[in-house]
Amino acid sequence: AEAVLGHTQSEKRSVSLFHTPALRGQLKKHLPVRWNETVGVLHLKVYIVDDELIISGANLSNTYFTKRQDRYLVVRDATVVDLFAQLVSTVAHLSYGVNSDGTMRAPPSGVDPVESSSEFASTLNQRVTELL
Repeated sequence: AEAVLGHTQSEKRSVSLFHTPALRGQLKKHLPVRWNETVGVLHLKVYIVDDELIISGANLSNTYFTKRQDRYLVVRDATVVDLFAQLVSTVAHLSYGVNSDGTMRAPPSGVDPVESSSEFASTLNQRVTELL
């Protein structure tokens, strides 16, 4: 987290950890870590700078910008960029946050995806549907 957040918190950068409401109960308890991704993974790698959006399956690195340019998409449409900014903000609001010291904090929404998975799933569905 420190590599992304630095030593101080910033409104311009953050780390959020989304927990799918489908991974709960006995399934979460008994499914090995390597297999729990089959339940559902949301792995957004979206970088927004001004009116540009980069959607990527890779971390930002020199290699991917110079040798693997097939691994990202650049969007320069303000409407699309704004939609993604709203989507990222919505998902982050429903996700666990990571403090600059690496500790986690509860989702800002107040709805915990582990403790209240049904309420969380309903809230997530409603908020994402509102965006569309």
